[in-house]
Amino acid sequence: MNSGKVSSNIMMMMSIAFLTPFLNVYLQIFHSCFPKISVSRATSNNQWITKRIINSSTRKKDLFLLTRNNNNIQLKEYYNKYSKILSQVVRTAKILHHNKLIIKSNNTIKTTRNIIKK
Repeated sequence: MNSGKVSSNIMMMMSIAFLTPFLNVYLQIFHSCFPKISVSRATSNNQWITKRIINSSTRKKDLFLLTRNNNNIQLKEYYNKYSKILSQVVRTAKILHHNKLIIKSNNTIKTTRNIIKK
């Protein structure tokens, strides 16, 4: 029995020794074709987005994933109501933020023009 374990270990080591050059070549080609690229998230300049709006958006996404694979009518109605309320909250937050910018500015026409450009 002990010799069987030794021979299986030897066979495994031989297969590893055989595969190592292949894996080295494969990884070298792979890394040359697909180099590592670091991606940074784009920072948002939307100051009207609050943590609650972000949380609500992730909740809406989770609800969407639930309703996509589910035939529950009540759940779909809840998702539709939630979406409408969230869009109203986002619209109101944008309006309040833009009004605040206009009120604080010295040149209201220029600020209004900049808001429209966005």
